Amino acid sequence: MEPSGELQDQGKQLRRDTKKVLANLREQFSNLQIAYVGSRIYGGYTDGSLNSEPFVYEGAFVVRWLIQSQVQGDNIKRPLLLWGPYL
Repeated sequence: MEPSGELQDQGKQLRRDTKKVLANLREQFSNLQIAYVGSRIYGGYTDGSLNSEPFVYEGAFVVRWLIQSQVQGDNIKRPLLLWGPYL
């Protein structure tokens, strides 16, 4: 599943940012082999100043895309990504 609309722009930016964080973690912790990447829980009742829907929902797609790209062989410099809990 590929992003479209606003999710395409915002999701791609979040994916780039998350890749940078994972690369920094790998540099700082050379023995890092596994990273659990999770999504935020439902955020529909927030007042808008926090990370609310639909951004929470769309963020889960970014986690999925990162794991899918790694399964397909994208950038082996990062640690193994596994889907962690909803926090």
